[in-house]
Parts: sequence; structure tokens; C-alpha cells
Amino acid sequence: MALGLGCLPAHVVPARIKNWLKAEKLDFVQLIGEQSRNTLFNYSIGLESGTKINVFQYSNKIDSICVSAVLDLLPNHIKKLSQKSSADREAVFSEVRFKLACLDATVTFGENKMVASNNIYFDGLTKDRFFKAVTDIEKAYNLAGWVMKQLL
Repeated sequence: MALGLGCLPAHVVPARIKNWLKAEKLDFVQLIGEQSRNTLFNYSIGLESGTKINVFQYSNKIDSICVSAVLDLLPNHIKKLSQKSSADREAVFSEVRFKLACLDATVTFGENKMVASNNIYFDGLTKDRFFKAVTDIEKAYNLAGWVMKQLL
């Protein structure tokens, strides 16, 4: 199958991202083993704000990468959420999603955590697009933490 105009071959992507991170003097490590299960590569980036963001490519996604951050809910938030009815919990999650709607991030809630993510397809993978996604995910992470504190 031929690559479309502007598409990057999959083996080029990790090196390109690594070079961009180095050029911007961002701290990052490549995760291996269990931490990178089901991925072709996985970089953990430490931003100046202290936020940790992961950039990875799922092993079954040959044409895109994912930029994501996981917000672990604080124990007191978990306790307060568990005391709410399922309708009230859903209202809290809806409010967080509503507040984050202006950002280019998909928000999902799991067991005691929230994940903000953004997929970038290779035909749109530029340094500008990549760092916009990093910035949006960082904003989503920080805003979600603030909103959860306000709501709980």
C-alpha cells in the first residue's frame, strides 16, 4: 500500500519526535517492557509544569500517534465520588467534559482516573501540530484537576 502525499513512514516517526523533544530541551524517557505494552514506541515527557505526558503509537495503529496524560484522582475525590449517586457522579464527569470541550482533547474516565488524549495522524504530523497537542493535553490535565477540586 502506498503512502499518501505528506504521510510519514512509521519507522521515521519515533526518531522525528525524539529530535523535536531534544530541540525543545524537554526531559523524556523511552518506556520499555510492561509500561510500553501494545505500543511500537512510548515516550514519557516531563513538562516544566510538572505534568507528565505520554506520546506513543499503538501497535495496531499504523498511521497515528497518541498524546495523552492520566490524572489520578485524589483519595478524597475518590471517596466523595463513591458517596454520590451514579447520576451525581455522571453530572460531575459531564461538567469536567463540558469545561474541557474547548480543548482538542478526548476525555475518558476510568477506575479512579481521567485520561485526556489527542490522536495525530501521520499525514498531519508536523512539529507545530505535535506541540499544539502537547499543550492542549497539558491544559486539559491541569483544568481537569482544578475542576475536580471545585466540584468535590
